[in-house]
Amino acid sequence: MVDSLKNVKYGDVNFEGYVIIDENFNRLKVKSNSYIIFSQFNGDIASKWRLVVVILNNEIEEVVASFPDLKVQLDKLARNYETIITPVREKFEFLKENISK
Repeated sequence: MVDSLKNVKYGDVNFEGYVIIDENFNRLKVKSNSYIIFSQFNGDIASKWRLVVVILNNEIEEVVASFPDLKVQLDKLARNYETIITPVREKFEFLKENISK
């Protein structure tokens, strides 16, 4: 089985993974990272809203590892997000510090 796991083609979104069954017929599903990421996009890999979720969950590196062609788009969205959210965070911190006094 270890040899089979070594032969997994990482990055292949069509490869879901393995089901491991022990002597008591307990099942354990081992899914490939590429398949998990791709399934989260429901096949719509370029959807900007889904990419925003990737940014919010801080999963850019994981997604880019499987889908390098999304790096430029994700980096741009992440910069835009930081530009928007930074002043909001600053205001929140200011209010948090000053309201409780």
